[in-house]
Amino acid sequence: MIFCLLIQGSNLQAGNPQSPDLPLREGDVVVRYTDSVLSRMSVRFSENDRRFSHVGILWQHASGTWEVTHALPRAEGEPEVFSESLESFLEPAIRYGYFRWKTTLEDSRDLAHATERIAAEESLPFDRTFTLEREGAVYCTELIWRMALMVWEKDIVPEKSLFNGRPLISMEDLLHSPYLEEIFAKLQ
Repeated sequence: MIFCLLIQGSNLQAGNPQSPDLPLREGDVVVRYTDSVLSRMSVRFSENDRRFSHVGILWQHASGTWEVTHALPRAEGEPEVFSESLESFLEPAIRYGYFRWKTTLEDSRDLAHATERIAAEESLPFDRTFTLEREGAVYCTELIWRMALMVWEKDIVPEKSLFNGRPLISMEDLLHSPYLEEIFAKLQ
């Protein structure tokens, strides 16, 4: 399966420097780069576009808060595909951005809700081998790719990078998908 981030709703709160007043919608993709060893290592999977190192899908909780579902390696016993508030997800970010699917709002929401359900109902581990061959574990970009494959029955990343001779979904591969468009980026 896949783990990533999901954001759902219409607008983020104005005034929060990490929440621009954008008309966000469920299923939008949120990305970040932090000052961490993991971020510095993750961007090396991308050849040219190394702005971001982590990704998730946005959705809106019944309480109105924005949530992000994503996959991240964590301590033993903690869920590695999980949801957290958008604020918490962006808190450590040096750079961040939002991407939108070139699809209908309904399709975008379907992806967001399916991803959130996977995080809530299944205990998927993080794929530390970064291989597409291990279906029971995912890394962040793979989570989004696998969810789109499951929900839309489309390979949203037709061109994949290679890692140790095996296909890999790099951040660059995902963000340059013909099915996504950038709607906002804060790079400084």
